[in-house]
Amino acid sequence: GITFTSLMMGKKLILLATLLVAVCSAMNVRLIQSARDTGDRFATMPSPKWVPDTTAARTLTINVDKKYQALLGFGGAFTEAAAHNFAQMSPAKQAELLEAYFGPSGNQYTVGRIHMNSCDFSINGSYSYDDTRDDFALTHFDISHDLNEIIPFIQRALNTTYNPMSLYFSPWSPPAWMKKNENMISSPTPGLKADSRYHAAWALFFSKFIDAYAAQGINFWGLTVQNEPGFADTCPWESCGYHGEDERDFVRDFLGPQLKQDHPDVKIMIFDHNKDNVATFSQKILADPKAAQYVAGTAFHWYSGDQFENLDLVHDMDSSKFLLATEACECPPAIGDWHRGEMYGHDILGDLNHWATGWVDWNLILDMKGGPNHVKNFCGAPIHVDPLTDTIHYEAPYFYMGHFSRYLFPGTVRVGLDMGASGSPLEAAAFMGASGVQVIVVVMNPSEAAVQYKINDPVNAPGMALVNTIPAHGIQTVTYTLRC
Repeated sequence: GITFTSLMMGKKLILLATLLVAVCSAMNVRLIQSARDTGDRFATMPSPKWVPDTTAARTLTINVDKKYQALLGFGGAFTEAAAHNFAQMSPAKQAELLEAYFGPSGNQYTVGRIHMNSCDFSINGSYSYDDTRDDFALTHFDISHDLNEIIPFIQRALNTTYNPMSLYFSPWSPPAWMKKNENMISSPTPGLKADSRYHAAWALFFSKFIDAYAAQGINFWGLTVQNEPGFADTCPWESCGYHGEDERDFVRDFLGPQLKQDHPDVKIMIFDHNKDNVATFSQKILADPKAAQYVAGTAFHWYSGDQFENLDLVHDMDSSKFLLATEACECPPAIGDWHRGEMYGHDILGDLNHWATGWVDWNLILDMKGGPNHVKNFCGAPIHVDPLTDTIHYEAPYFYMGHFSRYLFPGTVRVGLDMGASGSPLEAAAFMGASGVQVIVVVMNPSEAAVQYKINDPVNAPGMALVNTIPAHGIQTVTYTLRC
């Protein structure tokens, strides 16, 4: 049995352990830095030390006991343009690109997006996997188009990463024969023909796409119902319009039941458009229990501005549903523009601080024009390549993405962070690693001057501070472990 002596011995050991933790818990500080003017790109800097907190500096106070959302991860899109650009490069440069995005010395992406049917970043115009009119059973469904470049690119990525990849897909348009305007380009709202046979066939299309990719060794974690459902009537590329009520009805009556029957583990994300309308659109769906039961989360894009408070509104509607940033880019490309990276950093930090579980970029690889794009909607990307000279250009967004994706792995949890009085040029977010022994802080300084700041962690390092300086136009990832 337990004697009084052994009980007291246990209490002494617990007390000793508590003292040890208090004395030497926040250790092993690492500081990684990229900055516009210093030449640093993921540079390992001299580690700041925990010192008695006597310095007057802008303070970032971390509260590891205040926990928010767990993260899914970060990534980009395997568009046909990206796959085509990849295929044009030499074997050595292909290996470099795979390592840069997916390998252990690279950005270690854990999320990827794929377009079902064509999108604007397809090469030779629009295509779908079944263009046989009124083939409601989809007996002619065929993804052989994707076997040329898209699927091999995804397979190479999956063979490079040692992290599980959460892959999701999005349609831009159903086959033309399912739409009121009989064309994959542009769309009325709603875009699908009113006859329920077309809705049922379109839901079946999703299921068959999941099966067809699984046969190629590519398993989907999730999907979005429709890319940018609010950009339809004037859209110059593939689209399909939905009001919130239209998407609600399609999920409730067709897509949800179809996937519950065929692929119950694949997560359905609604909306997939800009933050200005994320709350009003999502509310139409989440307010209907019969539709909401099929919804795992809400997807959104960045093109209408910050509007981070709208993410809070969606989270508060149903905190069991996640939020995911599913597309962002700037168009046209601006090779060498550091500000493009700062735009990424600002949006990622804002989204993560308002319940987003991750952040997914648009095209992984574009050419020097920002394409190919079959409607000439040329855009920027973290990596541009020139197949003629077999050269790779790493842009600022690549480094800003990496300051998150290389350190915030799936299961990482956002924790409390108090930036103090407003007016600081710094932007930041704080996290606890999935194992619970590492704190990660990402700090960004978009201003023209270096800024001194300090990190306080009253729980793990009471009375102590990490004092540091971040250069102008810089981003830092600070990590420390909680152990002796």
